[in-house]
Amino acid sequence: GALPEVVQESGGGYVYREDEELASMLETLRAHPDLRDELGRRGHEAYLRLWSEEPHIAQYLGIIEQSRQTRVSVARP
Repeated sequence: GALPEVVQESGGGYVYREDEELASMLETLRAHPDLRDELGRRGHEAYLRLWSEEPHIAQYLGIIEQSRQTRVSVARP
């Protein structure tokens, strides 16, 4: 799925392929609370900027406006 892209976009986590990588990352997070806090902050900021209600509504209204403009320009001779 798109989860690796979400993690990369937000900078709020790690992507792993093997169980050993996951275990290593979890140990890193356990041992470094400052890193844990930073990743959490980045993830939350990305959520607010990209995936919360406000940006979704803005994107939705932008699509509607683009569609309206396309319709108007096609209807004009």
